[in-house]
Amino acid sequence: MKESTETNLQEIKNLFISVKATKERRLEKLLDKRVNHILNLSENWDDNGAEKFKKETLERVSNLLKKILQELWDQMVDVPFPLISPVPDGSVDINWETDKFELLINVPAKDNLLVNLYGERMSHPEDEVEVRINYDMATQYVIPWLIKVSS
Repeated sequence: MKESTETNLQEIKNLFISVKATKERRLEKLLDKRVNHILNLSENWDDNGAEKFKKETLERVSNLLKKILQELWDQMVDVPFPLISPVPDGSVDINWETDKFELLINVPAKDNLLVNLYGERMSHPEDEVEVRINYDMATQYVIPWLIKVSS
């Protein structure tokens, strides 16, 4: 019986590793596609004087999103991939809109500016969050919030 349980646990672990690896590959493809699209936008891409995007900004967006999603996957929390959108001021939005919650993370073009977070859990106003936070602290705030609202 013990051997059977250990075999089942190993099978589950292997399946989890396989699923996580698949998600990581999909994330890399998504990020490559969106980052390249945004980097290729010309100055004034919105016809209102929008700035050209900096590679460093998009690297920060990619790193932040990878950290968030990999930690969620490690904890077996499944959230969809967010929309990654350019903003005319040179910042980039990471935006989740699901049946359960909405979360918008705005990563500024300048690395010394604060990241803006706005999130709400549908039908649960007590879980609304609006905060400006240091980039290095954003994952510590976002991950627990996403775990809470995804359950």
